[in-house]
Amino acid sequence: MLWSLVFIWVITTQYVAVQTTDLCNKRSINLMVKKASQSSTFDSIHDDGEHIILSRAFDEDPDTCCVTENQTNSWWRIELQGIYNISCISIYTNPNYVAYISGAQIYIGNSLENNGTNNRLVYNITADKGQEINYKKFYMTVFSFTTSALGRYVTVFRPGQNHLVLCEVNISGTEIKSPFKLINISKTWEDSRSYCRANHTDLASIRDEQLQVFAEIEAEKANSPFAWIGLRYVCSKQFWFWVDRCTIDYEDCGIRGAMKTQGEHKWFERSDYEKFNFICAL
Repeated sequence: MLWSLVFIWVITTQYVAVQTTDLCNKRSINLMVKKASQSSTFDSIHDDGEHIILSRAFDEDPDTCCVTENQTNSWWRIELQGIYNISCISIYTNPNYVAYISGAQIYIGNSLENNGTNNRLVYNITADKGQEINYKKFYMTVFSFTTSALGRYVTVFRPGQNHLVLCEVNISGTEIKSPFKLINISKTWEDSRSYCRANHTDLASIRDEQLQVFAEIEAEKANSPFAWIGLRYVCSKQFWFWVDRCTIDYEDCGIRGAMKTQGEHKWFERSDYEKFNFICAL
């Protein structure tokens, strides 16, 4: 009898003595203005009569959760609509739902290939890493970790066959300022370059992968099928070159480079007499 009472006291003490804060309890990125998506949505109605929706993963109400169907390789993703240096992530779940997130992997990066799993793997969620916590008057399990990763997308990917349940997600980080700006006016390539040089620096030159991502983010704001960038083709030499800081006057043959504003944002050659929105370097 005495041992039973001691056992109950220990269990009760463990329940009460939970942590009250997590590793990154301050959200510095407002996820409510970002774009979330997931592999599927569990067709169910919550106790309050509302259908399960994506924003339940970041609506600051830990009693509501987003849930995928029971499927193979479930995933949930947030598009930050910019490149962020992410420093900390916390994922909260109901203790009864830990089995539906244990085994999940978190990826951060700029690619959507293979549902974001081509990006950098920054964390593996396992049940033993969870912390019991009192969060907004609810008893929760939280998985928190610090990192230093650059990316536009944060993906939670759960291999195998099961639901994926997320009740609250906090992401801390700082946005990397874009070096580009879309001008939502349609002009010829030459007029676009003149505008950029008069008001900013030049048409955008894209010399690495990160600059490509910045240009893609700007291009998605366009209202034309293409956006001019600072690519110029020299027919006599048969090569392309970036026009920033270039003062050489090559023979002109009227071919310029433009970025597709939707899809994979590939570059295409277009006649410089066509009129598109354009991307300036700041």
